[in-house]
Amino acid sequence: MYRSVKMELFTALLATFMVLVVMTYLSKKKPSTYPPGPIKWPLVGTLPAQLMSRTLGIGYWEWGLKYGKIYSIQLGQLDVIVLTDFDLAKEANAKEELVDRPQFDFWHFFMKYKNAGLIFANGQDWKVRRRFTLKHLRDFGFGKSSMEQLILDEMRHLADSINTEKNPKGSIVELDSGLNAAVGNVIWWLTANRRVDGKDTEMKNILETIDSLSHFDLTNIISLIPALKPFFPDFMLNHEKRLKRRTRVYDYMQGLIDEHRRTVDPTEPRDLIDCCIIEQQRLRESGEDDSCFEGKCQKSLLNDKLAWTLADLFIAGAETTATTLRWTILYLISYPEVQVKLHQEIDKGTIVTTALYAIHHDPKNFKNPEIFYPERFLGEDGNLIKNPKIMPFQAGKRQCLGETLARMNAFLGLVYLLQTFKFEKVPGFHYTLEPKKREEVVHIVQFGQHDIVVLTDFDLAKEANAREELVDRPQFDFYHFFMKYKNSGLIFANGQDWKVRRRFTLKHLRAFGFGKSSMEQLILDEMQHLVDSINVSNGDTSRTLGIHWDQAQPQRRVESKDTELKYVLETFDCLCHFDMANILSFIPSLKPFVPGFLLNHEKRLKRRTKVYNYMQGLIDEHRHTVDPTEPRDLIDCCIIEQQKLRKSGEDDSYFEGKCQKSLMTSLNHLWKS
Repeated sequence: MYRSVKMELFTALLATFMVLVVMTYLSKKKPSTYPPGPIKWPLVGTLPAQLMSRTLGIGYWEWGLKYGKIYSIQLGQLDVIVLTDFDLAKEANAKEELVDRPQFDFWHFFMKYKNAGLIFANGQDWKVRRRFTLKHLRDFGFGKSSMEQLILDEMRHLADSINTEKNPKGSIVELDSGLNAAVGNVIWWLTANRRVDGKDTEMKNILETIDSLSHFDLTNIISLIPALKPFFPDFMLNHEKRLKRRTRVYDYMQGLIDEHRRTVDPTEPRDLIDCCIIEQQRLRESGEDDSCFEGKCQKSLLNDKLAWTLADLFIAGAETTATTLRWTILYLISYPEVQVKLHQEIDKGTIVTTALYAIHHDPKNFKNPEIFYPERFLGEDGNLIKNPKIMPFQAGKRQCLGETLARMNAFLGLVYLLQTFKFEKVPGFHYTLEPKKREEVVHIVQFGQHDIVVLTDFDLAKEANAREELVDRPQFDFYHFFMKYKNSGLIFANGQDWKVRRRFTLKHLRAFGFGKSSMEQLILDEMQHLVDSINVSNGDTSRTLGIHWDQAQPQRRVESKDTELKYVLETFDCLCHFDMANILSFIPSLKPFVPGFLLNHEKRLKRRTKVYNYMQGLIDEHRHTVDPTEPRDLIDCCIIEQQKLRKSGEDDSYFEGKCQKSLMTSLNHLWKS
C-alpha cells in the first residue's frame, strides 16, 4: 500500500515536471528573425553550457565569435539578448524601453521583494532615488578632486594596518576585508559620515552577505527557473541562512538610520542619510508623495528602501572597486616588468545584457586584446589616450552612478599601494596568468630606505608639483622630531589639516598686506635699519626677518643680537646639517641600534624646547591682549578663529591641534620660510 502511494506520488511529480517542460518549450518558440544562439534546452535553456564554461564572460565572448555581435541565450526560463559590439551595446543601453532590470529572486529576496535600492529597482521610484542620490553625493564632493585626500587617507590606513610588527617584510598578507573597508569607507563617509575597520565583525557579516550574492549556487539557479522552486524545500535553498544574513544587513543599516534621526539638523545635513531624512520630512509637511523614500506600505518609514539603498551603495562603491584592484594587483604580480614601470611613473520586455568581456576582447576595438599592455592607453607623449570603447561602467540610463568615484578610488588606491609596497608572488602558489618577460632596464634611485624619483626637467617638475597626489611631504624623523611627531605646522604637515592651515594663513597674511605693494615701505624700512647698522659688518642679515615677522605679530621686530633669536636660528640651521640623526632618518631600521647620545638627542630636545617656549610666550601674550573685533596679526586671527569654532562646537583642531601645539609649529615654519 505504502509503496503504491509512493509510486503514484512520484508519477504525479514526474508528469507535472514533463508538463512544465513541454509548456515551457512551446511558450519559448521564437520567430525566424529572432537572433541565433546556442542550443536552448527546455526549462534550463543554455544554463548547462554556461555553467560548464570557464567564466560567464568568456562564454559570452566565445559565443559572440561563433554567432555574431548580437545573439540570444536562455538563462533558465529567461530569454536574454547578448550584445558583443560596442556601438550596439551603447545604443541599447541608452534606450528607455530597455532600462528596467529583471527581478531575480535571489536578489529580490534581499530587497524584501520591494522596489528598493538602486541596482535592481525599476520605474519612477528608481529614477527619483538615483537622481536624488547623485545630486547630494556630489554636494558632498562625490567624484570631485576634493575627494582625493580622503581616498589617500583611507589607503594610508590600509598601508598602516599592513605595515605592522605582525607583518614583517616578506609576510603573506590577505587584502580582502582590509581593501574592501578602505575602498568602502570613501563612499561610507559621504553616506553615513563614518568609517569602518576591516576587522569589524558587523562589517565582515555584511561583506559575506554581499559576497554571497555573486555565488552561483542552487538558490541562484532556481531563481532563473522559478517553475522548479515549489519542488525544493527551504533547507536546500539555505533559506534560514540567507534570512539571517539579510536581517544582519538591515539591522546594521537601521542602526545608522535611527542614529541619524536622533541627531539630524535640518539646516546642516552631514551626509546622504541626513539628506534623505530631511527630504522625507519636507515632502510630508508639504503633502507631496514621499513613497520614493518611504514606500507605500507606510511601515518602512524610509527604513527598507533607504537601508537597501545604503547596501547597494556599499556593493557598488566597495566590492566592485576592491575586486578591480585585486585583479589589477594579480596582473601586476604576473607581469612584474609592468609593475616596475608603474613604480617609476608614479604618479520594457526583453532582457538585454552587455557582454563586457567580449567587447573588451574584440580586436576591432583593441589591438592584441589578450595581452596585458597598459601602454596601449598612453600616447607617445606619455599622456592618457581616452578610448570610448572602454565601458566597465556600462552606458546609458543604467550607467554606474559611482563611476567617477570608482575611477578615482581605483586609480588613487593603486597609486598609493604601489608607492607603499611592491607586490610579489606567494611561494608555492600557482597563478593562472602567464607572465611574459621583456628586455628592459629600469634604474631606481634609493635614498636609504626611501625610493625617490628625481626630475631634472623644468616642464616635468612643474607638472609633478602641480599634482594633488604628489602634494604630501615625507615624514623624515629629523624634522618630525621638531614637530613633536604631530601633523602640525605648514612645511611638513599633510592632508586636510595642512590645507586648512595653509589656506587660512595665506588669507590672513594677505589681509595684512602680504605680497602686496603696501609692503614695499616695510621692506625699505628694514633695509634702512640694515644700512644704519652697517658698521656692525659681521655679514649678519637676520634683521630682514622683521619683514615677515611684522605680519605675524604687531609692533615687534627682532634684532640680530637678540640671544633668543640666535638660538632659534641655530636650531633652524641644525635641521639642514646632514649629521647622524639626519642620516638615520633615511634608514629608520638602524635607529634602534644607535644610542641616543650618538644622535645628540638631549641637545636636540633642548633646542626644540627653547623654540617652543619662545613661540608659546608670544601666543600667551596675544591671548591676554587679543581684541576679537580688531585682530592685529596672524596670531590674533588664529586665536579668534579657534574661539569661534569652539563656541559653535565645530572642530578647531586645524588651528590648535589636539596636541595644543599646531600654532606654535606654524609660527616656527613661517619664521624659517
